Amino acid sequence: MAPAKDNVIPIKRIDSHPSQDNINIRSILIEIQAGLDNLSESGSRHIIDLGAIPLAGYEREKLFELLGQGEVHIHMSLLGTSEIYETLFSGVWVVKHRDELEEFSSMFIEICHIPDIVLSQPDDIVTANSKLQGLINNI
Repeated sequence: MAPAKDNVIPIKRIDSHPSQDNINIRSILIEIQAGLDNLSESGSRHIIDLGAIPLAGYEREKLFELLGQGEVHIHMSLLGTSEIYETLFSGVWVVKHRDELEEFSSMFIEICHIPDIVLSQPDDIVTANSKLQGLINNI
């Protein structure tokens, strides 16, 4: 008598090596970790241009999912829009730029205290000070 098919237990092989699908993601995570080491030791920043890496869409989405989103989220509007957020890993930022048609124009992972794009520019600070003085004078 043949054994019943219900008694068959499928065996899933567990491979200790990363799958081919995760090699790009793993490489980027290792680069991020090295960047964090440098940031914490010497204060040097590191930028990964995701547009220069041949990632499939699903790989990019998985990378963003693994990094998650932290507490800081910044939205900027200037010649398109920019979304900047710190990931669940302090010092690791995702920076996404879209053009006027809302198409992605560039994507970066920045390992730094805060991305330069967020910092006020010296000329803008001088202009702001003049505007504030005008406001004070008119009150």
